[in-house]
Amino acid sequence: MVLRNMMDSRNTFQGNKEFEQVPGASLLKVLCMWKACALSDHRDMIYAHLVLSSAQARNAIPIDYDKTVTQLYEDQGSHCAHLCRKARSQER
Repeated sequence: MVLRNMMDSRNTFQGNKEFEQVPGASLLKVLCMWKACALSDHRDMIYAHLVLSSAQARNAIPIDYDKTVTQLYEDQGSHCAHLCRKARSQER
């Protein structure tokens, strides 16, 4: 059932231009949708959903299972914060 839900989500979000307009937003939205999902490796919450996010997010967050969960989530948070600051500065 979880895999089917993930496939349905992928089909819904992939290629949706609304999520491409705000860098980092698509990955953040997908992660919020799946926060209650039980995972054996919490890094998979980020890595498994990168395919649903923008190309920019996929390029900025390389899959590296040598990183700790904390390191990965810090990197992902820093990436999203950077993109939000960049988007705000372009609005001015």
